[in-house]
Amino acid sequence: MFYFSIDLSGKNPVLLLNGDAQIIQNDEHVIITDKHFNENYPGITVYEFLKNENYSFLSELHLGFSIIFYNKKNHKLLVFRDLFGIKSMYFSQENKKITISDQIKPLVSNNHKSLNKTYIKEIGRAH
Repeated sequence: MFYFSIDLSGKNPVLLLNGDAQIIQNDEHVIITDKHFNENYPGITVYEFLKNENYSFLSELHLGFSIIFYNKKNHKLLVFRDLFGIKSMYFSQENKKITISDQIKPLVSNNHKSLNKTYIKEIGRAH
């Protein structure tokens, strides 16, 4: 499970990273991938592609994957996941705070007001 939250309400965005993921972070970027990404795609260096805004590597990804890329300088947030939704991604936005997780539980337990809890219950019954 991973949890990524960014609060853009102040001059300097506040990042909260937590969980079981691979995180690459420097002064300009944050990249989060699921913990098995490098095992599944050993020859792909996501950082080199994304920092140059080159998305061609996405066509080579065929197993379940999730990638979060945040550019700290221009506050650009990109989220990628596999076409079939094998890796789940849940989002919540409240005011200027964006939270992303691969599980719904952290969003529900943190009481995000923007969640439609009735809809979440319906999804839970369908599975």
